Amino acid sequence: MARTALRTALIVAVFAILWPQLVALPFLRQNPLILESSILISRNMLAIESLCALVAAVAVIILARANRPWRKLGLAVVACVVLSRVDIYELIFHPLQRPAFITASEVKLDGRERLLTINLKGHIRAYPVRSLSYHHIVNDVLEGVAVAATY
Repeated sequence: MARTALRTALIVAVFAILWPQLVALPFLRQNPLILESSILISRNMLAIESLCALVAAVAVIILARANRPWRKLGLAVVACVVLSRVDIYELIFHPLQRPAFITASEVKLDGRERLLTINLKGHIRAYPVRSLSYHHIVNDVLEGVAVAATY
C-alpha cells in the first residue's frame, strides 16, 4: 500500500509540473478542456505538490525499514515540490524594459520583416517580431501611457 502511494505521489507530482508547461507549447493543439485543466493545476500547484510530498513522507517512513530505494523515490517527490515553485519561462525570457528606437527613415529591415505596431494618438511604435520572439514582452511608455507589447 505504501509503495503504491509513493509511486502515485511521484506520478501526480511530475504530471502537475509537466502538464501546464506542455499545454503552453505553441505546437500543441489546445481546446477549452485542456486549457482549463492546465489552469486548474497551475492555480492549485502548491496544494497538489504539498499533498504529494506529505504522502511521500508518510510512505517513506513506513518503507524506511524495508530498503533504501524507496527513500530515493520520496526525495524525487520532494524535488518535484521544489521544481513546481520555479517558473521556467521567467528564467528563460527577460522582458525588454527600455527599448531604443530610431526614426522610420533610419530603419534597415528586410522587406519581409514582421512588425507589431502600436498607434496611440497618432504616435506610432513598431517592434520587430524577431526581437519579440526572444523577449516575448516589451514594456514601454508611449505618450505617457504604459504599454506591454507581447508576442
